Amino acid sequence: DDTNTPQPYAYGQEFSAQDIDNGLAAAHTGQAEYGHGTYVAGIGAGNGRAVGHFQGVAPKSDIIAVAFDFTPDLVPRLSHAIEYIFAKAQQLGKPCVINVSLGDYFGSHDGTDLEAQYISNLINLQSGRVVVASAGNIGVMYPIHLGRFSTAGDTAFTWFRYNAGYPGAYIQVFADSAELTSIRYSIGADKVNPYYEYRGAVNFAAATASLNLVITRNLVNSGNRLGIVQSLLTKNNGVYSLEVFVQADSTDYFWRFTTTGNGHYDSWSYDWAFDTLPSPGTYPPMAAYIPPDTLQSIITSIGCLDNVITVGNYFNTDRHLDVTNTLQISPLDQPRNLAANSSRGPTRDGRIKPDICAPGHHILSCGVLTLIPGMISAQPYKVALGGYHITGGGTSASAPVVAGIAALYLQQNPNANWSDVKSAITGCAMQDQFTWGPLPNNAWGYGKADAFGTLTNCGPVNIHSTLSVSSMKTYP
Repeated sequence: DDTNTPQPYAYGQEFSAQDIDNGLAAAHTGQAEYGHGTYVAGIGAGNGRAVGHFQGVAPKSDIIAVAFDFTPDLVPRLSHAIEYIFAKAQQLGKPCVINVSLGDYFGSHDGTDLEAQYISNLINLQSGRVVVASAGNIGVMYPIHLGRFSTAGDTAFTWFRYNAGYPGAYIQVFADSAELTSIRYSIGADKVNPYYEYRGAVNFAAATASLNLVITRNLVNSGNRLGIVQSLLTKNNGVYSLEVFVQADSTDYFWRFTTTGNGHYDSWSYDWAFDTLPSPGTYPPMAAYIPPDTLQSIITSIGCLDNVITVGNYFNTDRHLDVTNTLQISPLDQPRNLAANSSRGPTRDGRIKPDICAPGHHILSCGVLTLIPGMISAQPYKVALGGYHITGGGTSASAPVVAGIAALYLQQNPNANWSDVKSAITGCAMQDQFTWGPLPNNAWGYGKADAFGTLTNCGPVNIHSTLSVSSMKTYP
């Protein structure tokens, strides 16, 4: 039955609170993504009624939840979801905070893509609109970023690998217009199994030569084709995107991306080769190898917008009582310290992200009722005392903490705009022995979110006029 399809989107189903209470949305159990949305919503706005001591940050909030479909296609679902929620809030005459605990790492990382710009315009359209996004969960754990200053006569290269998901080998490179115009690039092949051997490369070509054109070249060694190399360059808001796809004739090759000429570019991919690499002693060309790094691991698109509050995460605690009333202690957790998987900035164009950090690792929040019995049976240590909440973490958990703070701020100041809210949160951020600096920086942002400080203009609580105070000392 598609009678509840919201317009003008022509897909999805809409259910009111009464519809949900009447069982009309029974098919939506919350099990999608293992209850990720339920868990996140509980942190931001859970009312605490199930057990009594697991309230979210803004427990009296009204909730509009949109279940996200991660199926790859051309539908701009995120912008539709944000537009839909803002429109509903406007109909209700209420300010609105949208928490986005999702994202990916592949794109220009500067907020110039069309979807990010559309969402940015929605935020700017009127006051009372705030979007909070998770920073990402790669942190310094996995090297997906390649950022290079290319020079004339350069022979440095980086391998990218075959990916069966395409199938083929694919990379996407981003650069400002002025940084790419002098760069020339080549794609080569190295045999890596069962031995290392350079097999050849296509000629260097100007990176800007394929603007809005698909250029196809054969990579050949002694008359034998190794692969078909296709390149496409596009330009959006002054940012070039160079895409290279190799239709490989063998999966025994790694593919070289080599540049020469002066300029700078960035790329993000899980397919850049960084592990089990041969030494220069084993394979001499490796003396010129540039490995990917763990810098700039922030999510792309809206997470790089100035008018979106992007949130990193630090350890909340290292212990909790499980459903059997057993104290569970995680010895590797470091309460109050930054989590290694909290993604770091800056944006591709050098702006600081994340904006703020909040507790996100080892957080207890709502579990899905249909999943909890199985967890109690197989992993009781993950279920909290009372049997309704589970432990988890990441920037998906820290973002709704800040979204809850933003909701409380808008409750006080319903006509505030995104800038007011962001300034209140970042301007009243807390610093301690864990927030290494100087701040702001691309790991902690402005520091740790301080809800009390945000709601009191960074000041102490007012003392009731009838209270007699003989002495007072203040501490940081």
